[in-house]
Amino acid sequence: VEQPIVRGSNKNVSYEAFLAYENANYGESAQLFKSLLESSENPNYRFYLAMAFLNDSKYNKALEELTLLENKTFDYHDETLWYAALILIKQENK
Repeated sequence: VEQPIVRGSNKNVSYEAFLAYENANYGESAQLFKSLLESSENPNYRFYLAMAFLNDSKYNKALEELTLLENKTFDYHDETLWYAALILIKQENK
């Protein structure tokens, strides 16, 4: 996902969140996506929050976020179901 640089508080936080994610700074990106979700219930932000948790091996937190998205229609709905299933399979095989 490409985010243009735009002046304005949420736009800058969004840019920073995606930049941190793309640079594999998953802890930082998770904090930034949480901050964005406080002012905007954007399912794309929640999806990337879940992906940050997943990439940081925080499977339960990732699954919690993905579960909140299961019944929403948005850009990454199919991916949400896929990653949630993978986490459940991984947890079952422990």
